[in-house]
Amino acid sequence: MKISLCLHTERTNVETSYETAYQHFVELCKQGDSSGFYTIWTGEHHAMDFAISPNPLLTIAALSSQIHSARLGTATIVTPFWHPIRLAGEIAFTNQITNGRLEVGLSKGAFQYEYDRLTGGVQMHKLVRCYVNTLQQCEICGVAIILIKVNTGRFLVHPSHLRLLTMHVCPFG
Repeated sequence: MKISLCLHTERTNVETSYETAYQHFVELCKQGDSSGFYTIWTGEHHAMDFAISPNPLLTIAALSSQIHSARLGTATIVTPFWHPIRLAGEIAFTNQITNGRLEVGLSKGAFQYEYDRLTGGVQMHKLVRCYVNTLQQCEICGVAIILIKVNTGRFLVHPSHLRLLTMHVCPFG
């Protein structure tokens, strides 16, 4: 059995500064690493004062030099908020920064509140098809990296709502 830890930068009251909340998050991640947790996961949330995590890949990149044993994972990336090419490139680069310790979780998101702010009010259920299409057209390869083959950088997904040219995503291993 592999036991993991899921954390966010959490600001539970207005008296807590964002800096203090982030430092608390980092300390909890370090404790999880030294305690032997297999993966430390962090998610994506927008315009919320409680869970401050607009880009889990950026958070993981920042943590990677301080977490020495645990794998680092996105729980989750909200795919309807990302362009597939941008996402593939950021996943590839973050995997490189973490020395191959990246785990990737994708989702459709959880809160209409975030859709209201990032999509101009599009109803969440209307973008679920976009999420499902992306997942159905992806090949999973390597360490849970979706959208790209880490060893070749070849772009694998061609969602029906985008016209994408044949390309390579850089960096690739």
